[in-house]
Amino acid sequence: MKSRSGFMLLESLITMSISITILITLSMCVGQQFKILNYWEERVSAHKIMLIHSKTDNMDNEHIVDGKKYFYDNINGRMSVKVNGNIFYAQKA
Repeated sequence: MKSRSGFMLLESLITMSISITILITLSMCVGQQFKILNYWEERVSAHKIMLIHSKTDNMDNEHIVDGKKYFYDNINGRMSVKVNGNIFYAQKA
């Protein structure tokens, strides 16, 4: 049986395009997972700052955790922490 070189080229190009599609999809998924992980890390740190402020009133309103600036505010018993454009709220008990 005779093999045609055009068929091998086409098969190689299809295999390469499938591999590139898989790599792009995986890199996008990993990037999104890091965004989600970063959001939850900010949320946990913000709520920890609120908890610390609810126990102690004589603390600074600006905190730096892992190189990120967290700004604490308390208006009418409603605590909020702002970081990277996200604002997390909690009601003071």
